[in-house]
Amino acid sequence: MVGPLDVTEAALSLTPSLSVSEQYTDNLLLSQTSKVGDLATFVSPRLSLEYAGRSVVWGGGYQGTAEYYRQRPDENRYSQTATANLRVPWLTHALRGIDLRLSGSFIRTSELQAYSFTQPLGESNEGIRVPRVDTRRTRVEMTVDYPWSQRTTAALSSSLQTTRYGQIADQGSPSGTVQLQDSTVSDGAIRLRHQWSATTTLTADSGVSVTVFDVPEAGPLGPGPDHIRTQRLTAGAEYSISSTTTVNGSGGVTWVEDDQSQFTANLGVRRVFATGNLVLQYSRGAGTGGGLSRAVTTNQQAIGRLAKNWGERTTGYAQLGWSRSVSTVTASFRTSSYEAGAGLDMVLLPWLGGGFSYSYFNQRSQGGPGEAERHLFMATLTATSSPWRLLR
Repeated sequence: MVGPLDVTEAALSLTPSLSVSEQYTDNLLLSQTSKVGDLATFVSPRLSLEYAGRSVVWGGGYQGTAEYYRQRPDENRYSQTATANLRVPWLTHALRGIDLRLSGSFIRTSELQAYSFTQPLGESNEGIRVPRVDTRRTRVEMTVDYPWSQRTTAALSSSLQTTRYGQIADQGSPSGTVQLQDSTVSDGAIRLRHQWSATTTLTADSGVSVTVFDVPEAGPLGPGPDHIRTQRLTAGAEYSISSTTTVNGSGGVTWVEDDQSQFTANLGVRRVFATGNLVLQYSRGAGTGGGLSRAVTTNQQAIGRLAKNWGERTTGYAQLGWSRSVSTVTASFRTSSYEAGAGLDMVLLPWLGGGFSYSYFNQRSQGGPGEAERHLFMATLTATSSPWRLLR
């Protein structure tokens, strides 16, 4: 008999939830010249499935979001997100500690998020927003960790990410539409981690990435190559200043196949307080241009997020993101953006949560459909069931 869980050791569990949000934006279509404000209702059912066994551990989730707009019902959409992950513990015992992890995700939405403040960076769009368009992104990744010694771990990783865009209206083009630049990015890398001391870890990374631009015609900002290969080599360190403060940094070089080279960097600070936490992160590396460029770009991003707990039931947060992308092949593409936001998350009942948030986004781009600014307000209620046991 299927019933709610009283303990957390269930082999297979299902957790359903439902969110209802009211959202107002003053620039629904993300246009610089013809701003359209609208109030919308979002209804988001979600299912989370987890299984833990001796030989395999896996999990998955699905969330659908129905969007209903008051003034522009033609913009009503149903977005979908699905995730899956797999680990194989028996390999760890059978093959001297090898840890195999597989993960995948699928997103179909009318608008990819520009920044990712709490999720992996692969779910964001390099700090770039494009006008509302049917967008599909698929990502699969495999990682194998091998404990070389008690202090040194080697990891092999491989990933594949595809992004596909529909057409957006553009009265200035001969066809009345613009096709954004589809891309496929495959990446392979080997990483080493060495525990130098109780507080310091040294890291090294060597990898190759191939970006294929799948639309043969010129993109919104002019022509470019069909594919570009880049190679990178980085080294860095992580240092624990105290039990509550950690800093990390790495630097290196990325080579583009036409013999161009660029400096890459990654810097971060994480501080945990008694009532909250602070995260600061800066990165500089190669990007795809977020659908606006048909060339590998030099992408810089800086993200900061401060969260503070007020009592046991309320958490407030403030976050800020900045990004700049420049083409490595042609000077025709250059864009920069920033996003600032704040919000409150509250526990109203053991099974019911709520929240309020506000964000402001501003983007400037050299030509193309990239100029925009927007204010966005959202209020959300989320009901979450206790996990249900499907297998005993």
